[in-house]
Amino acid sequence: MKFGKWVEVHGNYLTPGGCPLYVCDRCGETEHLHGIEFERRKMVCDCCGSINCYPWEKTYEELEGSD
Repeated sequence: MKFGKWVEVHGNYLTPGGCPLYVCDRCGETEHLHGIEFERRKMVCDCCGSINCYPWEKTYEELEGSD
C-alpha cells in the first residue's frame, strides 16, 4: 500500500471562490480542487492508487515522530 500527500499547485489555478488545485506527490498525475466550492475529500489517486492526505493533515508516522 502506498501513501502520499496532496500538494497544492501554486499559480493561476484558483476558482472564482478561491479553491486551490491539488496534485498527487507520488505520480504528479491526478489533479483535483478542494475547498469551499469542492468540499468532497479525495483520498486515493486515480493514476497510481496512492492513499493521500492533505498538507494540513498528519499521518500516523508524523504523529509518532512528534513526541
